[in-house]
Amino acid sequence: MYGPDGCKTGIHFFRIPGNVIQGKQLKAEWRRLIKRIDGKDNFRLTATTSICSEHFHSGKFEECVKNHEDADEKRNETIKSVEPEPASQQPDDRNAGDHAYFSSAYGKLQTSVEILNEKVAELNKELQSAYDRIESLQAEINLHYANRFGVNKIKDDNDAMLFYTGFQNYGVFRSVFEYLESKAENLQYWRGKNEESDHKSYQTNPRSKPGPKRKLDLEEEFFMVLVRMRVGLFVRDLSDRFSISQSYFSKLFTTWVNFLHAELPQLFPFPSQDAVYRAMPSSFKKYPTTRIILDCTEIFIEVPSTMLAQSQTWSNYKHHNTYKVLVGVAPTGNVTFVSELWGGRASDKEITLKSGVLNFLEPGDNVMADRGLEIADILPSGVTLNIPPFKGNAAQLTAEQVQNTMDIASVRIHVERAIGRIKNYHILDGIIPLSLSHIANQIFIVIAYLTCFLPPLVAPGKEE
Repeated sequence: MYGPDGCKTGIHFFRIPGNVIQGKQLKAEWRRLIKRIDGKDNFRLTATTSICSEHFHSGKFEECVKNHEDADEKRNETIKSVEPEPASQQPDDRNAGDHAYFSSAYGKLQTSVEILNEKVAELNKELQSAYDRIESLQAEINLHYANRFGVNKIKDDNDAMLFYTGFQNYGVFRSVFEYLESKAENLQYWRGKNEESDHKSYQTNPRSKPGPKRKLDLEEEFFMVLVRMRVGLFVRDLSDRFSISQSYFSKLFTTWVNFLHAELPQLFPFPSQDAVYRAMPSSFKKYPTTRIILDCTEIFIEVPSTMLAQSQTWSNYKHHNTYKVLVGVAPTGNVTFVSELWGGRASDKEITLKSGVLNFLEPGDNVMADRGLEIADILPSGVTLNIPPFKGNAAQLTAEQVQNTMDIASVRIHVERAIGRIKNYHILDGIIPLSLSHIANQIFIVIAYLTCFLPPLVAPGKEE
């Protein structure tokens, strides 16, 4: 190559001629002089093959001249210099060898690049095929997940949410779940009835969650536990719906019930006297100091295996083996107190005394109850009892007593309605099996507090 002044600027490349020049087949002569064979070492002589200027005898290149005409003449002489007349004009074997080496390396590199390009194209094709397969599988998963029974299938249906979970809508469900989620992430699953008494429901260290890997996400677990309690579906049914074993579901259910039993009551502490009075419905205008309405209810259980347990759970009122529990509600109908479960043999008075509910009452409070709950003699000082009047030895109630009975019944009914909400959780229907005896107490208490997420039975400050 030459600069503007015709000077040689460095290494140059000259293309091998392809036409007859001055009556000579120069291409054939150049091929002979470079001593290269087509096909050997990946070499191919093409229209673009060039020869490095270093392979020409230096004597044939004149020194730099100052005018372009001389430079043009020297370019012509360079072409002529490859003619094989003098022996001294034969290419240097060493230079030809160097050229052969680089041409060979270039040929190999070019072949390697072509092979790699083919492999890249093939891999890109395989990658695209994999992407397409993943997209197809994801679509199948999404379809299966959308059609599978679960919270995502019913979350936009408020009636279905209430039916299956007891919550009015998905928003309430989600709010409760998010409150529980951080602790639920560290749940340690129940391992059986023989588990140590000091076993913890969950770990406080989020990095040390023990037990096996979860088969369902937490929201699905929470939903499934609610469905078991609300609808009363059998374990086999739920296991099939969620594709898990019955034993796994039983462990999961027990774990969550114990967890909810520990967490939910903290959301609903016993309300203060002031809070109750400020929310007092106008239907209680005749009973403005009512702090709590108490009533006992019973649920049937399977006959226990031991004679002692059979005796303790026998209810003369229900003529069946039962658990008995004391429920207290505020004048608005919201559950404010739930006792532990007792055997059906225990009296209402005994349960009230030992449940701890009396410890929450203050002077000036009034307790409303059914006439069967004779607890006036065990109430704290300054606390009064409001129950329907007894007929006693009289032939019938007086007109005033009848009116008083009707007035009390009209507002005391709210505790019965609250208990009705609890028993709308159909796991409590029929007979509680012995297989649930170890968590029956927790189940009832959890359900009682779950009803607190429903609107009040009586709106605060308004008529019923």
